[in-house]
Amino acid sequence: MVLGIFREAQGAAPSSRQIGEALTTHRGLEATTVMIEQMWKNATGVGRRLQRTGTLVVAGRDGQGATWAVA
Repeated sequence: MVLGIFREAQGAAPSSRQIGEALTTHRGLEATTVMIEQMWKNATGVGRRLQRTGTLVVAGRDGQGATWAVA
C-alpha cells in the first residue's frame, strides 16, 4: 500500500505525514487528527523498514517529518 502511494506521487518525495494522510484515505478511515497521527507513525515505521531493505531513502526533512524517495 505504501509503495502504491509512491507510484501515485510520480517521482515526488512525500513526507511521512503525507503518506499517513494517504494511508488514512486508502483504508477508508475517518480523517481525524488522532487517526492521521497514528497513520503518520505507521508510515514512519514502514519507511524505516523499507530503508533497511534498500527500497526507500530519506530525501530530506520538510517540517512534517522525513521525506522519502524510492531508491
